[in-house]
Amino acid sequence: MCCPLEAPEGVSELGLGDLDPFGRLRLVADGYGLLSNRATLVDAIDDAIAVRDEFVERHVRAGEPGFRAMWHRMGGRSRFEHRKQWLARNRQRMLEALG
Repeated sequence: MCCPLEAPEGVSELGLGDLDPFGRLRLVADGYGLLSNRATLVDAIDDAIAVRDEFVERHVRAGEPGFRAMWHRMGGRSRFEHRKQWLARNRQRMLEALG
């Protein structure tokens, strides 16, 4: 969320379209003092997004009104899939940004 790591149209919807996600990823890693094996950060991001997506979907399936409204407003499953594809396409750029 600090970077943000998502397709540009998703970032624009959040009002964060001017941010450089790759430079910000490096800042996060530097800020937390992650000095070695930075590729594990990219793996952790993938894992965290998968957990978050499953959490949201579980609440949508349970019929919770707030989650259902957010799900539909944000594009539902297609938004999640689009983000996942963007992350996969940009994995190498993230690794390069981390140095």
